[in-house]
Amino acid sequence: MHRTRSLTAFGHALVGGATVRIEGASDTGLAVGLGGGLDVVGNKNFGLRIIQVDYLPIRLGGEWNHNIRLQTGVIIKLGGSE
Repeated sequence: MHRTRSLTAFGHALVGGATVRIEGASDTGLAVGLGGGLDVVGNKNFGLRIIQVDYLPIRLGGEWNHNIRLQTGVIIKLGGSE
């Protein structure tokens, strides 16, 4: 994560499992999440997520499925401290 007075850039990596069940049959495989984004800091309780991009590959049945997720939004921090 890199933070300035008005911007915060971030990245993340996740590794886990995925399971699918169809008509009594099931398969379990590898799931991965890689991504990052950019936030604009408003004040200590409010900000804007300008963009977040995630690459979400899942390996099931011996094949990789490739997915991309794009997000934007509002950040509201409730309670706590920084």
